[in-house]
Amino acid sequence: MTQNNIQELNITMLGPSGVGKTSLLAAMYQQVQAIGNLTQLKPSKVTQVRLHDRLMELQQMANQIESTGTTVRTTVAPQSFIFELQRPNNPPFLRLKFQDYPGGYLADAEYKGQVIQFLKNANTVIIAIDAIALMESRGKWNERINKPGQIVELFQEVYKDLNERRLVILAPVKCETYLRPGTDPGKLLASVVDGYDELINFFQTPELQDKVAVVVTPVQTVGCVVLTEIQVVDGEPQQYRFHKTFPGAACAPQDGDQPLMYLLRFLLKLYIDKQARGGFAWLVNLFAQNDQLGREVNAFANNCKKDTPFAVLQGDNLLEAKL
Repeated sequence: MTQNNIQELNITMLGPSGVGKTSLLAAMYQQVQAIGNLTQLKPSKVTQVRLHDRLMELQQMANQIESTGTTVRTTVAPQSFIFELQRPNNPPFLRLKFQDYPGGYLADAEYKGQVIQFLKNANTVIIAIDAIALMESRGKWNERINKPGQIVELFQEVYKDLNERRLVILAPVKCETYLRPGTDPGKLLASVVDGYDELINFFQTPELQDKVAVVVTPVQTVGCVVLTEIQVVDGEPQQYRFHKTFPGAACAPQDGDQPLMYLLRFLLKLYIDKQARGGFAWLVNLFAQNDQLGREVNAFANNCKKDTPFAVLQGDNLLEAKL
């Protein structure tokens, strides 16, 4: 898609209300300012304000965490987060549009159609996963909070006639407790695979296995906390409580850059394979006309983590990008 002569790439954030979609974007915003020595990743003014506000909320939550519960406001209306790639003193050449929406839309027949349209337009989908709901009490709250069943139904409708390559990123957030020193990170990865087995199996069908790359990239959106307690009322979780990893620890997101690295790796592979036909033909021209851009994106994207709990579950051949 082209807007004001800038090529635009659509990325949809997917997940129910409260799982942490916007906080994940805030972590990316804090950790990625540049792709290389020359290529900068700049948020629009509105995006910068929104994500800065969310980072301040996360920081405030970390500061107060010893005495209060952890509540971060949820998204109440669809909103886009815009990042542009550009060189110094040059206009932007690529716009990344991350689409967020109220998580309640997934269960609301009146608004579900908007989410379906977001998915149809998206080259990449980032599924935010509440890792606490996934991991605690053997995953008993995973379906209630993360709603993987609803997500499977959405993809079954949107991807039934898929004819272009897609990237799906499973991104556990609120996962600090399960990645702290001394824990087994393989348990988090195994829980993602088990908790989203129906979705993963759908992507592995013959019609999709060569078109959809699926990766797991945990993001620690606060980075300095460990789960202490889950407040449960009438058998349902109401609030999480944490303690800091050490007194005075500040909000320090980790691995917020990984979803973006995989996204750029996916785009670079499209260019290398010359598969960017039709609506993606511009991608071939973008890299072909600028060798330095290709080298910078290649160097940045090759820092994708693959060690557990990070993993490519499917479509490694769609991500093996080397210039």
